[in-house]
Amino acid sequence: MDWHLIGLGAQTIIFLAGVYAMVLRSAWTGKGLKDEMAELKKQMEKLAEVVTMQAVQTTKIENINTQLVMLQRNVEDLRRGDNWVTGHRKGVDGEYP
Repeated sequence: MDWHLIGLGAQTIIFLAGVYAMVLRSAWTGKGLKDEMAELKKQMEKLAEVVTMQAVQTTKIENINTQLVMLQRNVEDLRRGDNWVTGHRKGVDGEYP
């Protein structure tokens, strides 16, 4: 019986068992990574919804700001007497000039 061949066979079996363990570990890690990616995708979708809501709110705030500026201009004009209706003037249609 040649101990050298038995040692070489045992070494080959141990090497193949190690490779098989690495393949299994890789598969388990891949499944875990797949689950993490699915969870990350859900979180990204939620983040996209939040960003969209913030963009809509920013647009609404800009519109309200524009309306407030126009209202302030109208109040200033009225304070100075501009665009103030002072009375009914007789015109062609009897309307204010």
